[in-house]
Amino acid sequence: NQQRSEWRPGYFDKPLAQRQGLLLALKNCPLFTNLDDEPLESIVDCMPVVHYEAGACIIRQGAQDDAAYVILSGVAEVFKAEAMDTRRGGSGNAGFVRYLREGRLFG
Repeated sequence: NQQRSEWRPGYFDKPLAQRQGLLLALKNCPLFTNLDDEPLESIVDCMPVVHYEAGACIIRQGAQDDAAYVILSGVAEVFKAEAMDTRRGGSGNAGFVRYLREGRLFG
């Protein structure tokens, strides 16, 4: 396919500290553990860095998304919109689940 052979991923320049943080997060993710540094660095090259303000919603439970996120600094809070308890056939309480800290990949 001609169109596929000409496609190139985007490149997002970033400081060394951000590159290292992203690379480390990918290396620690089971999905990427068998990859060498070269393909991981190519993935880092095409990852944009986005800053979220405190309290901002990054992704919603059940949302269709095509992105993965890495926390380079700070902490993200994870909330569950509705906890399902299939053993009782009903829904439980919504609320806080856990914190995600620096270096965590999610999404």
